[in-house]
Amino acid sequence: PDLIQKTGIKYMEDIGRLLNDKNAPGTFPLTENNLVRLLEYMRTHQKFFRIYLNHTTEKSVNSGLSALWKSVRDICHSRLLEQDGGTDDETLKYIFWFYRAGFRALLQRWLYHGCMETPQRIAELLLDMLP
Repeated sequence: PDLIQKTGIKYMEDIGRLLNDKNAPGTFPLTENNLVRLLEYMRTHQKFFRIYLNHTTEKSVNSGLSALWKSVRDICHSRLLEQDGGTDDETLKYIFWFYRAGFRALLQRWLYHGCMETPQRIAELLLDMLP
């Protein structure tokens, strides 16, 4: 596990640089093109990510994808506000955790099955599943 964690730090740093919006550091505009970039990177290193996503803590994975999660949270929040005029903060947290877990599960399944679908297809699915 220590080797997995140490190697994961390097890959998560790479992802952090990949996801960072040069115009707004610390943000990751959630677009199909940006997700495809992330998924292509994960597909290139799929053997590692298949192990990493199954053998590391949620905290380790989430720290490397913090800009992505912020973008997902913001989208969930704004769309839910539009739908029903407002959702309390505690409910929003649960909704966000649900989508974050689903996102990770979809990635794990895709990697487990050898990335048979294209990154474009997975990006479409991920975006279509947001509220």
